[in-house]
Amino acid sequence: MEEYGVNATQVQWLTTAFLLTTIVLIPMSGYLSNRFSTKALVVFALGCLAAGTVLGGASAQFGTLVLSRVIQAVGAGIILPLVQTILLTVFPYERRGFAMGLLGAVINVAPASAPSISGMIIDVFDWRSLHWVILPLIIITLVAAVFTMKDVIKKQAARLDVLSIIVSALGFSLLILGMSNISVYGFTHLLVAGPIVAGALALVVFVRRQINLDMPVLNLMLLKNSTFRLAMILVFLNMMLLLSAETILPMFAQDVLGTTAFLSGFILVPGTILLSVITIISGNLYDRYGGKKISLIGFSFTLLSLVLLNTVGMDSSPYWVMFHFCFFMIGFGLTLMPLVTVSMNALDDEDIPHGRHSSIRFGNLG
Repeated sequence: MEEYGVNATQVQWLTTAFLLTTIVLIPMSGYLSNRFSTKALVVFALGCLAAGTVLGGASAQFGTLVLSRVIQAVGAGIILPLVQTILLTVFPYERRGFAMGLLGAVINVAPASAPSISGMIIDVFDWRSLHWVILPLIIITLVAAVFTMKDVIKKQAARLDVLSIIVSALGFSLLILGMSNISVYGFTHLLVAGPIVAGALALVVFVRRQINLDMPVLNLMLLKNSTFRLAMILVFLNMMLLLSAETILPMFAQDVLGTTAFLSGFILVPGTILLSVITIISGNLYDRYGGKKISLIGFSFTLLSLVLLNTVGMDSSPYWVMFHFCFFMIGFGLTLMPLVTVSMNALDDEDIPHGRHSSIRFGNLG
């Protein structure tokens, strides 16, 4: 903030720009996977991540830094749903639980561990080092994709409805804008209620258009499948709980318990490590026992952890908070990826790209 002379509100554009770009790209994932080869999409997405990382690390102005986040978001918006579709395509039905468990260990651990790891890097170096540390990993992955990646996703007839993309992006953008203004203006302010209502109306238009299109951007008819519909609701609830815990607990530790910035971020680390292990285990358990039993056990852990969190007070030790978060992450790890796998297995193979899009959407809403 001091280097660029910007305030906290302007800094939020680094997150908002990334999120809004992925909102535009993710609905196009099904069309892109049918229009271009798997290898071409992966290489292009990794190239965007690399280019955005270099631009961000070398940015001399705040506007350039925001642009770097947009470029990174193009890569992330393409590769996230694509990787999941690839795994569901190349792994047989009976091993999908294991595959999704491995993927979940990466996807869930990355955002949970980022605050503490980035904090440690910044303490030793500076914020630009965050870009240069990750760049070699992106380049290695990019080179590996160029020489080893194969086209594994079967192409189908596809048509991109540009109006649907615009309306979807507008609706979600307005919702995010309205919700982000709540902390500043309160629930009843025009800058909160206005964008939320307008965004909701835009999404109603989007839904009605998808129902009437022969080749929709998002196949909402999948929600007629009761297994898929229930799984998506539970994915939404799980992600809402996770993001709330990851946001509130470090703030509680630092502002209420008076811990250092490092310790407040470190509170999430043991639970994050535990999540990576539990997610892999849950994938193997899914292949053996099915998703229903594993998810029920996971929800039991989650509910118990929420009850225990009510015992945390101003006199609590930060390590007691850390313990409760570990308990919560056991439940989360046993729940999320089995639910996603159950939802995908309930669909036909040609509907999986649309199913993955829906799963990501519900996760983002959480």
